[in-house]
Amino acid sequence: KQPPPWHLTDARGVPRDAKLSDFKGKWAVLYFWGPNCSPCLGKELPKLMAFYEAHKAQRDQFEILAFCCDFSETLPDIAALERQLMHVKKAVWGGTDLPFPVLLDNTFQTYERFGLEGYGVSNTLLIDPEGKLVEGDLKALEKKLDHLDKNSR
Repeated sequence: KQPPPWHLTDARGVPRDAKLSDFKGKWAVLYFWGPNCSPCLGKELPKLMAFYEAHKAQRDQFEILAFCCDFSETLPDIAALERQLMHVKKAVWGGTDLPFPVLLDNTFQTYERFGLEGYGVSNTLLIDPEGKLVEGDLKALEKKLDHLDKNSR
C-alpha cells in the first residue's frame, strides 16, 4: 500500500523537505527509533550500519532512512540529537556517525501516521522501488539485492 506522508523537524543527509517519493526507483528501509532506546542505539542501528557498509556496492539500489522519533519533544534539530548521542557514538559506534540519512520528527506525527505502536519500540518498514509499503525487513532486502545482482550478470 501507499505509505503516508511523513513530518520532518530536521534532517541530515537529505534535505529537510525530503519526501518518500524522492527515493522512488530504490528500495527504502525506514527504521523508526528513539534517542533513549537502548536496543535501538546498541543493537539495531549498529546492525543497519553494518548492512550499509556490507552493501556499499549496491547503494544505488537502496537507502536506509533512520527516523528518530523524539517522543519527549526536547530535540529541536539534528545538532541537538547529535549532542545527545555523542557518548553512544564514541562508546558504541566506534566514533563514527550514522552513515545513512537521519530524519528527526519531534512531533510524533510520523509515528502515528505510519500506525506504529509502542513507546521505545523499534520498527523497520520496507518500501519497494515503486514507493509502496511491502512486508519485509533487512533480510528481505538482502535477498532482493542478491536477486538483482544475479540478474544483472
